[in-house]
Amino acid sequence: MSKLRTHISDTPSPEAALSQALLHNKLLEGIIDSNEDRIFALDTNGCFIGFNHSFYEEYLKTLGKAPVIGEKPEYNENTPGTSNTLTEAYELAFKGMKAERLVSINNRQILVQATPLYSDAGKIGGISVYSIDTTETIESRKKLKDSHQEFKRIIDNVSDIVFRTDTEGHLIYLNKAWEKITGYTVAESIGKSFVTFIQDIYIAEAHILFTAFMKSELESSAHEVRIVAKNGDIKWIKVSVTVLNNEDREIIGTSGIITDLTEIKRNQHLYELVSTNIEDILLLLETDGTIIYAGAALQQHLGYTHEELIGRKPFDFIHPDERGLVVSRFHLLDETPHNNYLLFRFQHINGNYRWLETHTKLLFDEFYHKTIIIASSRIVDERMEAEQKLLQSYQKEKELNELKSKFVSMASHEFRTPMTSIKSSAEIAGMLLERVHLPDKEKIIGFIRTIDQEVDRMSELIDDILNLDKIESRDYFSNKEWLDMVTFTTDCIERQNAKQKDGREMKIEIVGKPEPVLADDTQMRHILDNLISNAFKYSEGKKEPSLTLIFNEKELQIHIKDHGIGIPAGDKDKVFNIFFRARNTRDIVGSGVGLALVEKFVSIHNGKISFESLENIGTLFVLSFPSEK
Repeated sequence: MSKLRTHISDTPSPEAALSQALLHNKLLEGIIDSNEDRIFALDTNGCFIGFNHSFYEEYLKTLGKAPVIGEKPEYNENTPGTSNTLTEAYELAFKGMKAERLVSINNRQILVQATPLYSDAGKIGGISVYSIDTTETIESRKKLKDSHQEFKRIIDNVSDIVFRTDTEGHLIYLNKAWEKITGYTVAESIGKSFVTFIQDIYIAEAHILFTAFMKSELESSAHEVRIVAKNGDIKWIKVSVTVLNNEDREIIGTSGIITDLTEIKRNQHLYELVSTNIEDILLLLETDGTIIYAGAALQQHLGYTHEELIGRKPFDFIHPDERGLVVSRFHLLDETPHNNYLLFRFQHINGNYRWLETHTKLLFDEFYHKTIIIASSRIVDERMEAEQKLLQSYQKEKELNELKSKFVSMASHEFRTPMTSIKSSAEIAGMLLERVHLPDKEKIIGFIRTIDQEVDRMSELIDDILNLDKIESRDYFSNKEWLDMVTFTTDCIERQNAKQKDGREMKIEIVGKPEPVLADDTQMRHILDNLISNAFKYSEGKKEPSLTLIFNEKELQIHIKDHGIGIPAGDKDKVFNIFFRARNTRDIVGSGVGLALVEKFVSIHNGKISFESLENIGTLFVLSFPSEK
């Protein structure tokens, strides 16, 4: 059986001429016969003049008989509607019009296209019929439509904002989460530039970032900004953006997800304030003194709940004798915003007064975008009572020393109780955090680690004070052993080097032949740690300090040199006094205890300590310890 069957009559009618043309066009015949779609042609009498193999097979399968050239096509008796629809399409084609109908044959959706065929003379000699099975296409479109609707339902119900922009930055798609988070409707937002909704301080940065996307300098990005909701509220959001490309890899815009971080930021913000600034009782105040936050320690020490003080001012509770001074100092915070010390009595809920030592700090709060005051207070009743007794009893120097010793011991031990509580709480908080997942878990752990480090620093200060007290009361002894000073000193230097955030490192130089030194390990470590630490601390931003060990037959000398702020000439004779700090060190953390203890430990080792210093040039400390062979 030939691939393309045609009928040729003896009379050269238009139909015969068309059939002859089809027969002789072998190229066209091959193309048509290899097509999987059903193709056939009818003459003006509605009889077959040709068909391809696919039509032949389908016709045979459907009717149980093969199509015959010169005969009219037959239809399934059970589908009269289909035959009427096809006849209508054929009639339109015979009239010179292209007709297209969708019919159901054997439960398949068939698209039938009827097209007129013209002879060389321009007369209609028949029609060609092209049948395409569109069942899969229609089902796929339906599934695609259903899938699209389901996807839209999912997108509209997620809590994050899904968006798209064009290459100009105009919003062209937003899901329903946009309305919930910003208060703007999708309809009023589409077509606007995304920067319309961003807080002013972030607009320039947003333009730079978007330009980088459009120039193919970035493919994706995740960043945090603040937007202004329709009601004026400031919202923290995280924007994850990806560049969109078409099939030709041309940039057509961006798409991404916006996550609302406002609540997380608010909780994180309050935690940071508490974790970073609290010592005992914490209050956050407006600049007019109105209390906006009170820590839990308030109720423990003064009996008031958080709610009882919110919206009130602390001046109402201060003892009349100190109220005027506190109010005047409070109004001068703008002139000294960083750290202010106040000592006053605060009324307990039971009517009694308790002494508070308070440090206030003025700062600009980025979250609320306004200036607030942090007041950190601790109860000092026992200390004040001791000071009163001290003032009354200081008649003689011996009595003064005895009272001072008692006060230092009491104050140090009183410090240990809250320090122990804070350290235990920090450790418990750290263990609890290991069991949960939070967005800023590592940051929170960092704050807890800072609390732990500061507690350790306070504990060291207490130990220093107690050691001084013991030394002065002659209740102190040394446990000396032979030390390899090169190894010992190198260990101290490396430990201090590791603490330097600016990357500076102290180098050690050794002069002479190293010899063991008889010394107390703990006391010698304190001497070196303190002097090395000071060399770094008071020369920040300058050249790295240095240390030299000089061994000779008579003694060991240790030179520690820095290039820092130096010691003012008027303060040099007070450097080794306990609690003394030079006037150019007030902005640098310190207690004024370290050098006093260093001098005592050097003296216990029968050594000497001296220094040379020029302000803004640097300082050289020289230690000398006699050889003990």
